[in-house]
Amino acid sequence: MSNDVKPATPALVQPSRWWKVLLFVSLVANLLMVGAAIGHRMWGDDRGRMAGQGYVQLVPRAFFADLPAARRRELLDGLRQDMDSLRDLRSQSDATSLRMADALEKQPFDIAAVQQAVADFATGSQSLAGKGATIVTNLVEKLTPEERAKLAAAIRDRDKRRRIRN
Repeated sequence: MSNDVKPATPALVQPSRWWKVLLFVSLVANLLMVGAAIGHRMWGDDRGRMAGQGYVQLVPRAFFADLPAARRRELLDGLRQDMDSLRDLRSQSDATSLRMADALEKQPFDIAAVQQAVADFATGSQSLAGKGATIVTNLVEKLTPEERAKLAAAIRDRDKRRRIRN
């Protein structure tokens, strides 16, 4: 008897089905990310205006992104100082809307009370929109001629992107 026993050769190992699923999921995730990046590049982002009712809607965020960091900080610090007064005005506008609700339910109906609530909400320097307009005016007064030109270009670019999307 000879010891001519050959060592066992390993059988070809089939890859686990989980590896195939994992690779497929990875491929799908990568394709989604690439698609999102291409879509963002083609259609731009939707960061067209600052958030908040009556708050600096005229100034696109892209304008601030294009400024040097020190100048951006300087301008945004000025805007942040007005946030407290805007929060107070938002609270007042909530109270105004409740006054309007009361006027709508009151019998006999008084259109003058409703009109007064709407006027308190929408007009005057102490309205939310009025304060937002004051903030924008104060911001524009601080801009250099070059920055004003950049702001105008950012506003036009935002408008052009909106028209293309719609």
